[in-house]
Amino acid sequence: MSCGNSGRSDDEDQRQTYYAISNYTAVEDSQLSLSEGDVVDVLEKVNETWWWAEVEGETGYVPTNHLSETCPSEGVDRWQDVEYFSSYNTLKLHLEMLSDKPRTLAYRTAFETARAFIQGKVVLDLGCGTGILSVFSACLGDSRKVYAVEASDICEQAERVISHNSLSEKVSVIQTKAEDLELPEKVDLIVSEWMGTMLLCIAVLFKQTNLQN
Repeated sequence: MSCGNSGRSDDEDQRQTYYAISNYTAVEDSQLSLSEGDVVDVLEKVNETWWWAEVEGETGYVPTNHLSETCPSEGVDRWQDVEYFSSYNTLKLHLEMLSDKPRTLAYRTAFETARAFIQGKVVLDLGCGTGILSVFSACLGDSRKVYAVEASDICEQAERVISHNSLSEKVSVIQTKAEDLELPEKVDLIVSEWMGTMLLCIAVLFKQTNLQN
C-alpha cells in the first residue's frame, strides 16, 4: 500500500485533504468506495459520520471513521503502537506472568544453566517489562552489561526493580521501540520473552531478527 497524490495545484480551491486508512465498499449510490491510502479531498463535513468528498474525480459520501489527516504508512502504525504498548503499562498483566511459577522458574534455570556462555557478555533484553530477565542476566548469568529495552511506561517499574537490586550500574533501562533503538556498543546476546498466542502473535520474534541483522 502506498499513499497517492492529490494532484492539485496551489491555485485550486482550499479543500481539506485526508487519507483512507482502511478499505470501504459503498453500499449506496451516493457513497464512494475507498481503498487504503486513497487521497480524499473533503468538500463538506456534513455531519460527524459522513463527509462529502472527491476521490479520483468522483464525488460522494465517505465515512469519517475511515479517514485520517496522516497517510496510513506514516500514521496508522503510530496509532497502533500507542494502543499496543499502552496495554502493557499496568502491573496487572506483568504480575500474571510473573506469578506463573513454571514459566518464571524455567527462565531462571535457563540463565543459571547458560552462565558460562553469558558471563562477561553484553546483553540486550528486548521488551524487558518489569525487568525480570535483565535481573536474571545480570545476577545469574553474570553479564557485563545489560540494556533493558521497553517501549511501554512499565519501564519505570523496571527501573525501580533494577535499582532495588543494586544493579543500576550494570543494567541500563531504555524506553524506546526496537525499530528506533540505538546502543553505544554491539551486544553479544539478545534475550526476550517473545511467546504470545500461537507463539508469534506479538511479532517480537521478527523484531529480534531485524536487530540481529
